[in-house]
Amino acid sequence: MLEMRLRGYVAPEDFEGTDTQRIQKALDTSKELDIGRVVLKGGYTIDETLWIHPMTDLVLENATLTVNGAFPVLANRNLAETDKHTYTFQDQYITIRGNGVIDGDVMLYNAFHVNINGVEFAKALRFAFTHEVRLYHSKFTGENGVVMTMGCNNFIMQNLTADCNGTAVVMDATVETDYVIGKEPEIHEIILQDSCFHTSAPAVTLNGSADARIYNMQFDHLKSDGVTLQVGTDGAEVPAECYFNLTGELFESGANKSIEIKNPVKHCYFPG
Repeated sequence: MLEMRLRGYVAPEDFEGTDTQRIQKALDTSKELDIGRVVLKGGYTIDETLWIHPMTDLVLENATLTVNGAFPVLANRNLAETDKHTYTFQDQYITIRGNGVIDGDVMLYNAFHVNINGVEFAKALRFAFTHEVRLYHSKFTGENGVVMTMGCNNFIMQNLTADCNGTAVVMDATVETDYVIGKEPEIHEIILQDSCFHTSAPAVTLNGSADARIYNMQFDHLKSDGVTLQVGTDGAEVPAECYFNLTGELFESGANKSIEIKNPVKHCYFPG
């Protein structure tokens, strides 16, 4: 234990067991010893969800996490509360960084102050009821990239790249569960800029409903093969108040239209 403190981090190699067991022991021990930093090196096969704690700095040094099954490869502890519809403390100050690859869904639920930098996600990076997120220099190569659902706000996303089969950034504020005060069905205060997306669908999509709002967003310096930004969905009848205070500019698109507006909007600025 003293050696871990002196070097400033915990590693799976400090423990015995399967890859999953060793990484989880490293995550748990870093919390127990108040060290915080967990460093992964090499390749790991994960056969059940890894639970990350608040105040954890997870560093991937040329590491690859590959999920073996249909479950999130990495999640914060509050995800276990999703079916209870009760108030839970936010999991705060979670960092995931390095030059590694995570091949499996990552799900952060009811988290606060999340920093992600430099990681490649071979499946989706999902957020719900999460705010104060900084996402930089990350790559997405799965069906979708970033998936934000209701309750997400205060995101800054910069220098992202994607080579996705579907949409690179999905913002869907529609109601997933019965919600309580503090967990309203909305997404707001988002900045997305300086990113390049190769996708087979609109690079960024916004989806609201009569009971869910998307507002206060800035999109700029985005490049895509086709449509860069799609606001709303075909056939939906929603008031303009569902999409308001949106700004988009400096798009480079391979499509005739860089922006498609499917539903009414309010107080929005888009080029052209």
